[in-house]
Amino acid sequence: MQPFTSRGAYHLLHDSLIPSDVVRIWSTRLPAKVKFFAWLLYHGRLNTRAHLFHRNIKTHDESKCEYCVDTLETDVHIFVECPRAQAVWSRLRFVVHESTLRCPWDVTLPSLLPGAVKDDVMILIFWHIWKARNAKIFDHRDSSPAEVLRHISADIDAWSCRYRKLPWSSMLSTNGLSLARHLSLLFLLSSCILFARDAEYYL
Repeated sequence: MQPFTSRGAYHLLHDSLIPSDVVRIWSTRLPAKVKFFAWLLYHGRLNTRAHLFHRNIKTHDESKCEYCVDTLETDVHIFVECPRAQAVWSRLRFVVHESTLRCPWDVTLPSLLPGAVKDDVMILIFWHIWKARNAKIFDHRDSSPAEVLRHISADIDAWSCRYRKLPWSSMLSTNGLSLARHLSLLFLLSSCILFARDAEYYL
């Protein structure tokens, strides 16, 4: 086995035999932990309860959704079918199907979100739905749809420095607004998010 090198990783990502979707994941500007999550999601390898059941780690009775007690917790259920996820997608006015689960960037967006950040933002939404699921299971903490969206917005702000070298970034620094603020506005406002009117958003 060859030792890991950045040169080797670069050539691997640009190998024509590597699926373009995998390259797309690792080409985002998200932190490595989020990219790895997206890679697991793409390959259907997230440690959902159903996945652990099929590996004989959990019993069938232990493999149900934390919210939907009669439903096996598959990745499709977590991100598409569960009312908790549907509440997030509904507030965003995004429609997510099983067919787009593995490739979040294929979701049709009702907004003008720049292509340079679309992949990152879509993966980030899935990431925070997954984190909310983990918080419920491991910390016994419920996360409301508004709270999930606030965390997404906070990460966009915190990680906006990763996007400053994009060709269009200079266009997002007009009117005295920072790039972070513009990214938040693009994501929150252009996507017709209504949760800003929800009193819970301001608590």
